[in-house]
Amino acid sequence: MSDPSDNSTTVLEEWLSRQPVWLQYATQSLLKGEHFGQKQGVEYAEMAISEIKDELAPLDNPLSLSSLGVNAGGAVSLQSISNVTGVAQLNPRNPLSFGSEKIAVIFGSNGSGKSSYVRVLKHACGAREKGKIHQNIFEGASAAQSCSIAYADGGETKTLNWNPGAGVAPELSTVDIFDTHCGHSYLASEGQTSYEPRPLVFLSELATLCDLVAARLTSTIELKFKPCRSFRPNMLLR
Repeated sequence: MSDPSDNSTTVLEEWLSRQPVWLQYATQSLLKGEHFGQKQGVEYAEMAISEIKDELAPLDNPLSLSSLGVNAGGAVSLQSISNVTGVAQLNPRNPLSFGSEKIAVIFGSNGSGKSSYVRVLKHACGAREKGKIHQNIFEGASAAQSCSIAYADGGETKTLNWNPGAGVAPELSTVDIFDTHCGHSYLASEGQTSYEPRPLVFLSELATLCDLVAARLTSTIELKFKPCRSFRPNMLLR
């Protein structure tokens, strides 16, 4: 029997392939962890206008929604993080291994690098409260930050070479990273406690952006065609 979640992923991907190109670009950004506000509403409204003028190139690759976790949940698990450069004072000789269990706990003495490792993973996996990845002050501000993250996906071991500029890695976004800061974020945030599947959150974010873009386009049209207050019909008569 086929997994119904596989079909829902395919349906969403096919639906997105028929949507305007600007919305596909927005989807790509959303999958990387971007959040939409007024600024993004202006940017994507301009992109929509460019598309109308045939000035917007299509995406290089088809969109993949595997990072939403609508496929077999729990299939991806972290195995280790290594080759860390430019991050705080981390200079590991050996990879930090997470073992083969589904839950791993990082612990150690103060100053051992726990928080730095966790911040990197929160950024790569897309945690709620990511925090800032601090630069290695001994290497200078220009030192590139990067690491290698090994993970298991459906029994196959893979390695991702990651850097902060890449944002949330789609292949790791179903991995949950939790620390004290995440706990405080949940406790301090106001609102009703509820669970919403990632695909629905994803569609809600797109709907929010569409409203922002529509509002921006409407205001642009109104300004463009706003009647001139100083114009009088008898000005046409001589």
